[in-house]
Amino acid sequence: MMNRIKSVYRSWAIPCAGTSVYSRRHRAAWLVKLVEPGVRTRAEHLYQQLDSLEPVRQAARRELLRESRKHAAVKLLRQIPAIGPIRSALLVALLQTPHRFRRTEQAPEGWPNVIDAFLSLCAVFFTGHKSDPQAQTYH
Repeated sequence: MMNRIKSVYRSWAIPCAGTSVYSRRHRAAWLVKLVEPGVRTRAEHLYQQLDSLEPVRQAARRELLRESRKHAAVKLLRQIPAIGPIRSALLVALLQTPHRFRRTEQAPEGWPNVIDAFLSLCAVFFTGHKSDPQAQTYH
């Protein structure tokens, strides 16, 4: 939905970087930039759809975080810089277990570094073997 809203502005060559384009507080200022009435109406409908999805998004987020608390790997993943609660929950949901991947080349595109870090951290959890954190390398 958010991509559709931004695409309306981009199609009229209106730069819309950031997230203020979605904000209810800034919405009127953004709609004024659309001079064509039909395009403005389309944007208004998209905003209405976005507003109706907000409770669903929040409920899904709460459920994802609640479910992720059941997995010890999430706590390990949170130790990696730039991986917060949502990313760690998504990683656990996506990867399920490090044993799925014999090699990092089997990982989804763009994920080898994350997989390496995940495998290194989860090795402690799944094997019970604590290695020296100084000796761990992430490549």
